[in-house]
Amino acid sequence: NFVYGSNFRLADSLRSLRGGLLKTAPVFDARGLKPLLPPKTFQPDDGCIRTNPDKYCFLAGDNRVNEQLALGVLHTMFLREHNRLASELAAANPHWDDETLYQETRHIVAALVQHITYSEFLPRLLGDLNMRRFGLELQPEGYSDDYDPDVDASVP
Repeated sequence: NFVYGSNFRLADSLRSLRGGLLKTAPVFDARGLKPLLPPKTFQPDDGCIRTNPDKYCFLAGDNRVNEQLALGVLHTMFLREHNRLASELAAANPHWDDETLYQETRHIVAALVQHITYSEFLPRLLGDLNMRRFGLELQPEGYSDDYDPDVDASVP
C-alpha cells in the first residue's frame, strides 16, 4: 500500500508509535493549517533534490512522493485520514493499544484506497470494456480472492 510502504522497516519509520497515529510535520500549525508529511532525514534521499542541506524532502510509503506534486497531495490526504480515523477509533475504544489502533486504521484506509481505485479511478482510466476484460470490476457483494501472495508488487 502506498500509504504504509511495502516493507515493515519503512512502515515502522512512518509511525509515531502512540495512539495508532502516523508521524506528521506540524510546519504551519501556527497559521492554523493542517500538518504535512514528516521529513525524510535519512539517506538515501531517493527522488529528492535538495537545494539546501537544511531542507528535507517528505517521508512516505512510496519514495516517489517527492517527484510529483499529485503524489505528495495523495500521501498527505491519506496520512491525515489515517490519523483522523485512528483518533476516532481511540475515542471509541479506549482499551485498544497503539498496535491495535494502527492495524485497524490501516485496514480501513487500505479498504478506502481499494474502493476508490476499483470503483472510481480504474473505470475512468480503462473504461468498462477493459475492466470486464481484465476481471477488474467490483462484485455486487462479497470479495475477490484473486490475490497472489507470491507476486512482489512493491516499487523499487
